Amino acid sequence: MQNFDHTDKFNEIYTEFKQTDLFKAMSEMVENNDWHLEANVGVHTDMVVQQYLDGIDGEMTHEQFLGALACMLHDIGKPVVCEPIEKEDGTIRLTSPGHELESARLAEDFLVRNFNGKFSGVMGPSDITRVCWLIQHHLFYNITNKQKLRDLRTTSRYFVSAQVPDDDKFDDIYVRCITADTLGRIGKDPDLAKAKLAAWVDRFNNVEVKQPTVGLDKPTMAVLIGPSGVGKSTFRNKKLPYMAHFNWDDLRVEKYKEQAIEAGKETEGDIYQYCWEQSCHPTDMGKFSDDFKEYQNDRLKEILDNKIDVVIDNTNLSRKRYADIVQRGRQKGYQVIAVVFPTTIDTLTSRLESRSDRNMDPAIVINMFKRLTLPSLGRWFDGINVWDGNLWEQNISKNLT
Repeated sequence: MQNFDHTDKFNEIYTEFKQTDLFKAMSEMVENNDWHLEANVGVHTDMVVQQYLDGIDGEMTHEQFLGALACMLHDIGKPVVCEPIEKEDGTIRLTSPGHELESARLAEDFLVRNFNGKFSGVMGPSDITRVCWLIQHHLFYNITNKQKLRDLRTTSRYFVSAQVPDDDKFDDIYVRCITADTLGRIGKDPDLAKAKLAAWVDRFNNVEVKQPTVGLDKPTMAVLIGPSGVGKSTFRNKKLPYMAHFNWDDLRVEKYKEQAIEAGKETEGDIYQYCWEQSCHPTDMGKFSDDFKEYQNDRLKEILDNKIDVVIDNTNLSRKRYADIVQRGRQKGYQVIAVVFPTTIDTLTSRLESRSDRNMDPAIVINMFKRLTLPSLGRWFDGINVWDGNLWEQNISKNLT
């Protein structure tokens, strides 16, 4: 992206954003809790954005522009997940558990939908993921584990913020955002909130980090992260055809297809459904059956033992889903790259309609999209790649949609 003052562009975008249904929903939500005594979530958003803008000295850089967008969108998920709780005095307060993830997912949908329109020329594909990562991690108070702090700071330093050779010139966009969110509110005890913020940032800044490296001297594991229909297979076939392929769905069909045909299954969808059922534990559909667990484990072991470059082509929606595989790769000396696929809910559901190999309820795919957590650098990943294959098919509109 070009290095110019982004202030006017952001102000234009924010003015128009305040006319969208996303902002209107926030303006109709009154939280009435000790952390938020503002008139509504829309007012809080205004305060956060203004606090962020006030902290910029001079021209707004590209990375600062991304932080401003994160502030603009950081609470758009609150109206979706809010829950009423009755207080001791009989009044109702609203709480929004998991709103940081809901907001990050809605933000991706919003940014991709408008990528070829209002954000044309001011955002690249990776910028979408950078903004959404900031939103996903804007609740910071309870993050005290040193490894998690290291991962946060590594990602902010080497993926989200501007790349500069000297740490003393490092403009931490993540710290800018959480500072604006903490100070841009009316709370019960603002002095305590400021003190907690200062203590946390001090601890965060004192965590030593080093730049992750990716080279040709190690075997590579590429972990594809995205729901069904996001384009993982297309990406793999186009970009990484030379790498070994590890995919649970393919292994299911490979192992159980003959049984499915013998059972009278004929269509691709019916065969896959039979194979999937056979691969599941008889008492817990969320776990592998013993024979399939051994089957897929042996295949992965063969790949890793031989130090073969490999694509992990499962949905990998959360760390829980890829942790074991990545740890096994690390133990064998692999460098690990995450690949993400910014998209919209409409794109996923429309593609599902044209697939003959799956009988899948669209609600399941939407749930996958909503549950996806973006990766961080550090313990799990040495790099984050963002594929742009879903972006160029989006409509071009002069106005935010």
